[in-house]
Amino acid sequence: MSAASRRRRARTAPSSTRARRRAGAAGVAAGLLLAAAGIGAGPAPIPVRELAARACTTRVGTAAALTVALSAAPRGRGGWVICLGPGRYRTNLDISRPEPVTLWGSGTGATVLAPTTTQSVVTIGPAADVTLARLTVTGGLSGDPGGLVGTGAGIHTAGTLTLEQVAVSHNGCALMPGPGRPGPAADGSCQLTAVSHHTINAGGIYNTGRLTLVASSVTQNSGFEGGGLMNNHQGVIRLEDHSQVDRNGGPGTSDGGGIYNHHAATLVVSDSTVADNRTGSLDSSGGGIFNQAIGGARGRVVLVDAQVVGNSAQHIGGGILNRGTLSIQSSQISGNHAGNNGGGILNVGALTVTSSRLEANTAGRGELPYGGGAVYNAAGSSMTMSATLLSGNQARYGAAVDDEAAHVVIRGSTLESNGCLPPCGDPTGYGTLYSDVGAVVTVSGTTIADNSTGRGGIFDNYGVRLLVSGSRISGNQDGGVYNQGHPGDPAQLQLVDSTLSGNLGAGGLLNYGVADLVTVTVSGNRSSSGGGGIANAGGVLVLTRTVVRDNRAAAGGGGVLNLGGTVTAGPGTEVSGNQPNNCQGLTSCPGTG
Repeated sequence: MSAASRRRRARTAPSSTRARRRAGAAGVAAGLLLAAAGIGAGPAPIPVRELAARACTTRVGTAAALTVALSAAPRGRGGWVICLGPGRYRTNLDISRPEPVTLWGSGTGATVLAPTTTQSVVTIGPAADVTLARLTVTGGLSGDPGGLVGTGAGIHTAGTLTLEQVAVSHNGCALMPGPGRPGPAADGSCQLTAVSHHTINAGGIYNTGRLTLVASSVTQNSGFEGGGLMNNHQGVIRLEDHSQVDRNGGPGTSDGGGIYNHHAATLVVSDSTVADNRTGSLDSSGGGIFNQAIGGARGRVVLVDAQVVGNSAQHIGGGILNRGTLSIQSSQISGNHAGNNGGGILNVGALTVTSSRLEANTAGRGELPYGGGAVYNAAGSSMTMSATLLSGNQARYGAAVDDEAAHVVIRGSTLESNGCLPPCGDPTGYGTLYSDVGAVVTVSGTTIADNSTGRGGIFDNYGVRLLVSGSRISGNQDGGVYNQGHPGDPAQLQLVDSTLSGNLGAGGLLNYGVADLVTVTVSGNRSSSGGGGIANAGGVLVLTRTVVRDNRAAAGGGGVLNLGGTVTAGPGTEVSGNQPNNCQGLTSCPGTG
């Protein structure tokens, strides 16, 4: 049993005999009041997961009876359980009492909480400890006829709130229907427009306390920031046990189509899904999740066994935009899209990815030069990635990963079958792993293979410091590695204990900068011009214990082609068996056999 489950059971467990005796007088008084209101009182509270089969503390069937039951619950006695029969309860609940209370419905399709005013359907005070179970919260507006800003159309909580098998849906049309005020659409959906989009944050739930969702859903809500949920200040949200945040946001949503995690808040998504959410305005970001940082306060997001799929942002960060701290473990980030950079993730903070899959994410529109199909690391950010698959992603720059003056470590991972966003090919595509000015990148024990991006499996631009060790770069359609040069700040590549093999179009390595190869095998590569194995175009190339064999070029230099640069061959280097010749542009060909 999980810790969260144990906490929930403990909170609603039966009272001891002594506790029941202490509560006896209060219970009798409450029973008389409830009877007068036509509400039946039941036995002592029981664990929430057993309520469906056993009697409840109190049963109600109308909104008026529910209001009376909440006010009549005895003070000083925890575990009060109010069971709601089927029906639509038209009420705006405000629960502030410190004693734990549970509202147990008859099922999400049967028991519905809906508002009578434009305020939140449910408001939870800072001292409250509330569980909502087996019901739906819908129709919240969280605004007023004057158009004031609201937060949490469905639920506004500052206390401790657990949702178990609860649907929070179709909240967040900011104003009641009227001129320029959309209200719910004919199909029941709730989409904001440019007229009203500044009137509400957090269409579904606004949290500054401790919120846990268990097997619950936040669906088709709309808000300016946080279409589904907004987690603010030092709030904590946990999504557990197949919870879903899906199809939230819309034309008026700016940031965080699914979830907006703000300030110093913490979001944990465990065994749950954030899917098909979107942001709609042209400068909108974080289609699935937006993790914000303000000053020294950084939002924290942890994904464990989670799915972030099918989300979109008009601007950046289709799946996730991270400005704080983001940890991804054993999770899937797939099918997300950004109109600009970062189809899967746009990282401006600190990112850790472990044992996960980033697949089929896309960044950019048409011929616009945007990057980071799976991940875009902005200047000053950091990323550590290990044991992760990046496959089927598309972008013009860095189909899998685009690093812009970032610090990046990739270990034991696979980047395969990624491609540039059509129209593709040199000069429109720039590598599967693209690193730009000032980036410091370390790649170890990693495979970069069978990618169809323009300009190679790896493209490192001016000023980049790239170390690749124990890795395989093979089968890429437009060359293995492009190492760029600049008179004042060339890219610097160290390739150690690695293999460059079977790369097509531009051969194994095209070097304009500074490249140092130590114990490297360069074999089976093909170039449609010169330099089948290695082409050194005005750069500085050092080969130590390196084998260049069985490569082919359409022009000269099947093994090594030197065009005005400097090539130094150290001990143990061999260039042999290449076509049409082993070397061209060198005074001598090292280790020719």
